[in-house]
Amino acid sequence: MPALRTAVAKARWSLHHRGIWGSLRQAASRMRTANEAAPQQPSLHPFDALHSVDTGGLITAPHLSVGHAHALEATAYCATPPSRFAALLDTWVQSLPERPVHEYTFIDVGCGKGRTILMAAALPFREILGVE
Repeated sequence: MPALRTAVAKARWSLHHRGIWGSLRQAASRMRTANEAAPQQPSLHPFDALHSVDTGGLITAPHLSVGHAHALEATAYCATPPSRFAALLDTWVQSLPERPVHEYTFIDVGCGKGRTILMAAALPFREILGVE
C-alpha cells in the first residue's frame, strides 16, 4: 500500500506542476530509460561520512508527500552545505550579536534529516531545537 500511495502522490505532483502533457512526456522518458543500467548509488557527503550519519541526498517532492493539502507545493529536500552554514554563522558572529552565542537558542524550522542541527551542536548554543 505505501508504494501505491507514493505513486499517487507522484502522479498528483506531476499533474500539478507539469500538466497532462508534461506528465506524459516525463512518463515516456522514464519508460525509455527503464531498460538502461540502474543509476549508481550517490556517494555520501563528506559530512555524513565523517559523522556516520545520513543527512544528505536529494528527496524530490513526491517522496516528501504526506497527504497534507499543501504537499503539492513542496519542491524537494536538500541538506544545507556545511560551508554555507559556517559562512552564515561567521557573518552573524562578526556582526557582534547583542549577547554571547551561549545565550541564544538555535531553532531550525524545517529541519529535514537534521544536518543543520548537528552542525549547530558543535557550537555553544544554550539550546538547539529542530522542527519538521
